[in-house]
Amino acid sequence: MPKRAKTPSSVSTVRSERSRIIIVGDPHVADRPPIGRVEGYRDQIIDKLVEVGRLASDCGADAVVLMGDLYHQPRANLVSHQLVQRLIGVFRNYPCPIYTILGNHDLGEEGVASVPRQPIGVLAAANVLSILWEPLGVGHFTLIPRHYDDARNCDPAYYALTDAEKSLVRDNQVGVLLAHGSVIPPGQSPPYPHISVDDIDRSGIKVFVGGHIHDNLGIVRLEDGSHFVNLGSLGRTARKR
Repeated sequence: MPKRAKTPSSVSTVRSERSRIIIVGDPHVADRPPIGRVEGYRDQIIDKLVEVGRLASDCGADAVVLMGDLYHQPRANLVSHQLVQRLIGVFRNYPCPIYTILGNHDLGEEGVASVPRQPIGVLAAANVLSILWEPLGVGHFTLIPRHYDDARNCDPAYYALTDAEKSLVRDNQVGVLLAHGSVIPPGQSPPYPHISVDDIDRSGIKVFVGGHIHDNLGIVRLEDGSHFVNLGSLGRTARKR
């Protein structure tokens, strides 16, 4: 039998005594290699996503969560039908539900209103994944989405839980905030617009999971006992297109 690939380094597992969720950093699947990537990129990323499905099966995951930017090209006419079909085939073999938030590369100029005309919308219509529009209970967790919003990308209030969201996080639930935005752990100062997770009111949030930033920012235990997680982009793409 062929040797199984290593678990991609931008894949993390959030677990409790009763539940397990696999979180995948921005995949950036593309027909052509993005800047800084080599030929064969498309097949390499597809292989990584296949491996995520195997990992989900091996560990008995309750769900797989994509952190946005499933596709690299935000323009639908630059994504081939073949690539969409390949992803449908890959995701149909997953042993558990797949959920995603929306990144800036998933959206057209109209923002979330463009989803029905975008490749991510095709996958949702094919029922191989679900876009997280509202908080969702998955086992021991409550998943709370924050899609990319250019106007509020660096607004701390955007990432704080609403009163209604806080009410969903019961004492026996773990609140997991899933954010595609420019949020970094304490003590870092990268050369691009950003906010620190310490600037955010994290009431009700036990785990803050970040997407959008492609660097591996690690898993950081914060002073209040909650955790910040961002292991970077699955595609390891540069910030430029």
